[in-house]
Amino acid sequence: MNVTINRAEMLSAIKRASAIAPADSPLDVLRGALLEADAAAGKLTVTSTNLEAALEEKLPCTVQEDRGSGHAPCRFEE
Repeated sequence: MNVTINRAEMLSAIKRASAIAPADSPLDVLRGALLEADAAAGKLTVTSTNLEAALEEKLPCTVQEDRGSGHAPCRFEE
């Protein structure tokens, strides 16, 4: 997956996703955000859940490949 996206929009979406994703979950997949790129739609979807609440955001981007997905940890030290 290779995308070009506005950094501020991406950072904002990941911060919101990290508020949903539990840092102490026994399931690794719940500790982060799912990133899915769709070239046809020109969108990057950021999804996170804690099994009680979910967040899904679609951000405009340029995708250099047809489709792609990945899981990214949501950890922010401020």
